[in-house]
Amino acid sequence: MNIYTRFVPHLITFSILISTSQIAVASQHYLPIKTDPLFELELEKLASVAQMPTMSKPYHLDTLVGYLDKIRISHPQLYQRISQYISRYKSTYNITQLSAEIAYSDVDFKNLPNRRGQDSDSEFTGVVAGYFQLNEYFNLSLGGTIYNGSGGIIPNHSYLSFSNDYLQIDVGYKEIWLSPFQESAMLLSTNAKPIARFNISSPTPWTDYQIRYDVSFGKLEEMEGIRFGEERKSGEPGFLTMHFSLQPFDWWTIGATRTMMFGGGDRDVDLGDVWNAIIDPVNSDNCGGESELQNCKEEFGNQQASISNKFDFYWGMPISIYTELAGEDTNNFKAYKLGNKAYNIGVFLPYLTEKSSALLEYQYIENAWYVHHLYAEGYRNDKHSMGHWWGDEKLINDGIGARITTLRYNWEYSADLHLDFKLSTFKNINLSDEAPSDESKYERATEWTIGFNQIEPTSIWRYELYFGQDNFGEDFARFAVKYSWQ
Repeated sequence: MNIYTRFVPHLITFSILISTSQIAVASQHYLPIKTDPLFELELEKLASVAQMPTMSKPYHLDTLVGYLDKIRISHPQLYQRISQYISRYKSTYNITQLSAEIAYSDVDFKNLPNRRGQDSDSEFTGVVAGYFQLNEYFNLSLGGTIYNGSGGIIPNHSYLSFSNDYLQIDVGYKEIWLSPFQESAMLLSTNAKPIARFNISSPTPWTDYQIRYDVSFGKLEEMEGIRFGEERKSGEPGFLTMHFSLQPFDWWTIGATRTMMFGGGDRDVDLGDVWNAIIDPVNSDNCGGESELQNCKEEFGNQQASISNKFDFYWGMPISIYTELAGEDTNNFKAYKLGNKAYNIGVFLPYLTEKSSALLEYQYIENAWYVHHLYAEGYRNDKHSMGHWWGDEKLINDGIGARITTLRYNWEYSADLHLDFKLSTFKNINLSDEAPSDESKYERATEWTIGFNQIEPTSIWRYELYFGQDNFGEDFARFAVKYSWQ
């Protein structure tokens, strides 16, 4: 039985019981993540100019409100737009997102980056999100994504939340993006379907150092080829995420993240194994060699980690510079050294001019990302990379590396017309002599996205052209029209 079908009846029953208590408007809400591009751009502008200490998404409404007043005078238009949008969260119940998209593509099965496992064969997509504020402490979010391609229904807006001043607990399909980057995330993004999870996080930063935390646990979709000894079977691996950040200075935020994929099939894992893997990753994941672990049947699973930094400055204009050093494994059997590294840097100019913004993100990824000797399908959920969308642009068992560059430009041509242009280009490159890969089977990929957004009083029309050449040398093009109710 799918874990979601086990959660839902209990959520509904629990919601009915607590909804009989007195209703009070609270703010356990999360703001959109990869569903509302215009508003999400406004959120990134706020995070930059207000020096908001956020290294993961989705942004929490309580945190945003705490920093919104900082820009009331300096950026009145941004303040007004965000304030108007978040007013939809101030009722006891409301629909917060509602959109429909139709599309035509000349190819099938081209991955759509950060679209929850959707491929280009999807001709129709509908998104709905809403909530019921059950009382001062509990909120029920309901909704999801429906499309006509493989996969069908994704309940990515459905979860129950409990919150007080110090913690928020979410049970259900809350999505998590573990990176300061806007167009990609090495450890966890929205590229694959979300999983049903139990999540504990901080609704607002703590202390003068703006400390934040986020911990979650869930199970992945059933996958084939989980190794135990010399046999491989199907199963549902566990998935644990841990994120921590603080802001030592107003202009500098630092974050640390770990993800763990473990168990599944005949590979049993208990709480003691999880704790040992947290404090001693070398002797939990690495069998043989200098490791104390010599019985390969006792390997815990697959871990990743990253250290990220975000610097928010004003040099004639606001500018945010962010970096991330990620590792797919340890190095030389040292727990404090990252192995198979990914070097990431990004620059965001929220106000290149009064009406435009620009973004540059670059990744240099060494070999062995999103593949693993215990899991034939690698670091994936429902066969899509849970991290960087690039993971779907190579053969599923190929541990090749890459160099990736993304450029984005947003232009507010007028009050009712916004334009955006994005270019992503990458080349798969073998960077290891130990696990060689034939990079000659890949070509340089170039992908363009051009969007026109027509804003009306009660709706937004978006016209989007996504086209280019993939890294197998195949041309592709997809045209989509999206209508969003305001």
